[in-house]
Amino acid sequence: ATNNFDELFVVGVGGFGNVYKGYVDNGSTRVAIKRLKPGSQQVVREFMNEIEMLSQLRHLHLVSLIGYCYESNEMILVYDFMDRGTLRDHLYDSDNPSLSWKQRLQICIGVAKVSDFGLSRIGPTGSSMTHVSTQAKGSIGYLDPEYYKRQRLTEKSDVYSLGVVLLELLSGRQPLLRTVEKQQMSLVDWAKHRFQKGSLGEIVDPALKGQIAPACLRMFGEIAVSCLLEDGTQRPSMNDVVGVLEFVLQLQESDVIGVMESRSDYEDSEDMLSSSRSSEHVSDYSNSSGLTTTSNGSCESKESDRLIPEKVFSKIKDPKGR
Repeated sequence: ATNNFDELFVVGVGGFGNVYKGYVDNGSTRVAIKRLKPGSQQVVREFMNEIEMLSQLRHLHLVSLIGYCYESNEMILVYDFMDRGTLRDHLYDSDNPSLSWKQRLQICIGVAKVSDFGLSRIGPTGSSMTHVSTQAKGSIGYLDPEYYKRQRLTEKSDVYSLGVVLLELLSGRQPLLRTVEKQQMSLVDWAKHRFQKGSLGEIVDPALKGQIAPACLRMFGEIAVSCLLEDGTQRPSMNDVVGVLEFVLQLQESDVIGVMESRSDYEDSEDMLSSSRSSEHVSDYSNSSGLTTTSNGSCESKESDRLIPEKVFSKIKDPKGR
């Protein structure tokens, strides 16, 4: 399937082994094959945990486990092959077209909903726990800093990791970079600092220039930073994060509609009077949707100065459909 694990077939390298592109069903089906490095009980635990976790979870946004092999000291996992690559392949170090802001928001919501399963708490027993004491092995930059203090992962550890992903999607860069100036090396530290200074826009991916409504950026920044609080108990629940992100998406879509209506009315006007009337029309639309139009044409929530609007939490109380 992998031409005897030929290095030319390597498509990824992880902490426990390499991932190869392979073919099964007489070459008709392309798969991803992870071959774990033998030699330690930690690798065996990781192997068993991954089988246990992915056997329990089936989701559109999760890669599916097709099968596994454990014999003659070989530990192999077989997954669906991601033809379009990973999220990272569409954010940086790639020639793929840039994702739009709306696409990134939709991805954020999808990731949050998947994370609401409580991935950090799924262990070998398959039971639901408040925390897991374990030797974590994760990508540097995503791991909850509380783990280093208490050696345990909780559901709020998933929230922290999600916060890092939110910033990654906003900035279009990796969580850790050693090729930039010191204050920007850690994406989390840089984003927190710029957010506190009221200049979060400085970390936004240049490819998103002009796409993000100011109110949306502010609220998105608020929820991302709240996910990254040092004290895990102060972080929002994953369900709360989903609700806020859905609200941010609604704000963004309302802003786009408002701008389009404004332009349409302006183009149809024949004089200043009709232009003035079209302006009133936009104002009426904004008021009816709970938004106000600023001088720069963006739409802002009347309650957006607060960290998270009460309206959002009122929707969260009825999580039907999530």
